[in-house]
Amino acid sequence: PNGEPGLASVIQLGVAVDTRDDEPNPSRGFFVDASVRDAQPAWGSAFSFAGFNVTGRLYAPVYASVVVAERVVVDGVAGDAPWRERVRFGGLVEGNGIGGQDSGRGIRLARYPGRLRASWQHELRATPLVLDVWGNSLALPVAVFFDSGVALFGVDDAVAPRLLVGGGLSFRLVWN
Repeated sequence: PNGEPGLASVIQLGVAVDTRDDEPNPSRGFFVDASVRDAQPAWGSAFSFAGFNVTGRLYAPVYASVVVAERVVVDGVAGDAPWRERVRFGGLVEGNGIGGQDSGRGIRLARYPGRLRASWQHELRATPLVLDVWGNSLALPVAVFFDSGVALFGVDDAVAPRLLVGGGLSFRLVWN
């Protein structure tokens, strides 16, 4: 009833390798990052926990302007981790998980806490239209996606985990 008051002051250390050909709209390459994190009262945290994250992204051309994009995230926490740390992925790029636009499009956000969480995202992207607008490139990519994930050791560890799935169609604008 009183929530979980206090700050989770987290120190994080990680490494990343990036071979993507274009950061905002890659068509080939991979981006992998791994990190560990720790929160302790010694550096101002109201909670004491440790965690890890491994995220891998792969982009591969299929045909012409069609690209397959894959992302796998595994994240875990141990210790006195508050709720907000059990519904969020740490790592180089922190995001919500599982659910929401970061790691489970079509899955309700922050409804599936867990001490160990995994997310798999599959996407088939195409850029059927690229326009020249006053000497600048305006691309209109479209993607079909399927996201899934699982949270283990949640609030009630006795509840069996279930596979969460979502999918859909997305549209974007890419300027230059």
